[in-house]
Amino acid sequence: ELVYVGGTPARRVQSAFETAAARWERVITQDIPNHRLSSYARRLLERIYSGITAPEVVDDIVVYVEVSEIDGSGGTLGTAGILVWRGPSSLPIASGMELDRADLARLSDQRLTNLILHELGHTMGFGITWDNLNLLHNHSLDQNNDRIVPAPDTYFSGSNAIAAFNAAGGSSYTGAKVPVENTWGGLGSQDSHWRESVLQDELMTPRLGSATSPLSAITIQSMADIGYTVDVTQADAYTLPTTSKIATGPEETIPLNCVIEHPVGGVDHPEPIILNLRRVTERE
Repeated sequence: ELVYVGGTPARRVQSAFETAAARWERVITQDIPNHRLSSYARRLLERIYSGITAPEVVDDIVVYVEVSEIDGSGGTLGTAGILVWRGPSSLPIASGMELDRADLARLSDQRLTNLILHELGHTMGFGITWDNLNLLHNHSLDQNNDRIVPAPDTYFSGSNAIAAFNAAGGSSYTGAKVPVENTWGGLGSQDSHWRESVLQDELMTPRLGSATSPLSAITIQSMADIGYTVDVTQADAYTLPTTSKIATGPEETIPLNCVIEHPVGGVDHPEPIILNLRRVTERE
């Protein structure tokens, strides 16, 4: 469920959200259990988003969406992250996203949809819940979020994603699989996206690529690895590139600097809810 806060965005932006949400609904095919929010969690959400009434029961996931003036064109694209999630599965209950109106205005319709598709992936756990589930290995940032030098071979160890990576042409890849960004972008890009130098234009690398950025079977199967039931036939065609093809000109890639913060607390509940402020901040 998408809940717009702070005013309804332009119809073009709403349409992109609806298209992206419908795409993820085709990818993820099975309900996860409804969750009755504790009064504490409801008050938390109502403090974060003044003026809303938090639901008593969440069916799958609710994503709060705000389109606002952040810092003008060319700066912060927006933020997205999980606010409360289910324990011990780490599947999200409520997530939030804020996007900069000025930046959205200069994206083509397809790239706008791709940006939102990318961010919704984060709100559902991509790159955020990996640590909780012991699926992220050889972190490239230390506890102070400084780069580790030399860069370790950071990777995602989900078996479904690895099989899809191999099927996309990665069977002969000699590094650890699936490679995660370990050198580019620092805090926000590293340890939370596929590796740009290997997967390049795939939707969940650290850059917003061309209008055709594919949502590959690798990403879809990684969602299976974190606990969702998926339909991999919904994947776009994708083969690992053999040469670098970072786009320039009208299709110039836009860096997505996704800053992930640490969880700050928790509340007791029959199915424990973890209060989580891991958030990705997208900057150009």
